[in-house]
Amino acid sequence: MPRVLSALVRQIDQVTTQQSGDIRQIGQQLLSACDEFREWGLFFIAEEHNLVKMGTTKDGWTHRYSDTTHLLMEQLEVTPQDQQFQTVAKMQEEMSRSVMQMMESKGSDQSEMMKMFLASQERIAQAMERLASNGQAAPAADSKQSPPKPRTDGK
Repeated sequence: MPRVLSALVRQIDQVTTQQSGDIRQIGQQLLSACDEFREWGLFFIAEEHNLVKMGTTKDGWTHRYSDTTHLLMEQLEVTPQDQQFQTVAKMQEEMSRSVMQMMESKGSDQSEMMKMFLASQERIAQAMERLASNGQAAPAADSKQSPPKPRTDGK
């Protein structure tokens, strides 16, 4: 059994194109079920992505992707979008630490260091905004939108 949905779809498609009658019809139903799973999975991922994108709440809660979402990302071949944010946050933390060390060292002009520090913070914030607005792996979900409903028409 393939670990990713696209490989499963290819496998079902290969078998059903060589068949006829009931087997072909069952294969088409399986492909339809795969499409529904993909839609549901992308919606699920997008909902959690919106929570992760919020970051830490005012109450101190930090949203992370659930195990289910990680599994769906693997099956649907979707890249976690928080990796970009984690990379920038780590870079920001390292830069802040080095600037603070420079400010604490003797003989440094603290006002100049503070200006450098604030300018670097602004550049990092702009980079975060660009990352958030560029090429998202999963479609952003509207929180008012409901998840896709299973089809009842037999297709």
